[in-house]
Amino acid sequence: MDKVIQERYALTPLFPYNQGLVEFQAGLFSIAAKDSMGKFIQTIGRFAKLLPVPELSSVLNLVEPLYQGIEDLLDVGERRLELGYQQTFSDAVGGSSNFLRPGYFAVILAEENEINSNTLCIVNDHLQEGSPGTNKEFVHKHKSIQGYSYMLFRIEKRLQQDWESLKSIKELVAQAQDAVSSGENQKVKQFLMPAIQTAIYRSPDVAKADRSKMVLKVKDFLQELGFQAVTVQTRSLYSIMQRPLPTVDAADQAELAALEQLFNKNER
Repeated sequence: MDKVIQERYALTPLFPYNQGLVEFQAGLFSIAAKDSMGKFIQTIGRFAKLLPVPELSSVLNLVEPLYQGIEDLLDVGERRLELGYQQTFSDAVGGSSNFLRPGYFAVILAEENEINSNTLCIVNDHLQEGSPGTNKEFVHKHKSIQGYSYMLFRIEKRLQQDWESLKSIKELVAQAQDAVSSGENQKVKQFLMPAIQTAIYRSPDVAKADRSKMVLKVKDFLQELGFQAVTVQTRSLYSIMQRPLPTVDAADQAELAALEQLFNKNER
């Protein structure tokens, strides 16, 4: 369209990636400005309401509006698929060269001999081209790529997830802290801590490598808060997860092993 530029658009929220395959599909459409601006805005609006949700479990809600949106766009009178792309990423352990990793990749509608990849670079999240080189002149002499339909993607990776976005676990931890502060230690031990463990191991939003660490840190903090009669202020889930990993004794190891065995069995 002649007056709308789409860029820096989130395709998915951040989600934990454990292993396996990630299938990726994207399409670039051209739509006549006079044809159906309203339908286009409605489609983008449905996506925008869902994309800020940080929990992977909520991403499942994208499926229906996604396909509704595609149907709406395909019903537009003057529209054309300019460029389509489908790719499958794997984990690095599998030996594939196309494993999921952070960085940029571009999809350009052109013959291979028409584009010199050595002249391409990313400047401020935009695909540019210029004279080959690696120094500052290469960056300063860049210009926008012209004459080709293309899509530029960025895969983002973070070392830690957004702990505060784990709403169900966050609420249970807050309840446990309130109970400990009120002297209801038995309630925490018998009901709330098992509920927290179950929520952590069942959550699709917690990476498998973080499950045991999360259980240990939450349990250790609750003990410090009240089980050992130490005066400690309540903390956010993020703050709890920044604490060092506590020492693991034989009882903790046995408990974690039982949790892993139970929930790994249920995942099969």
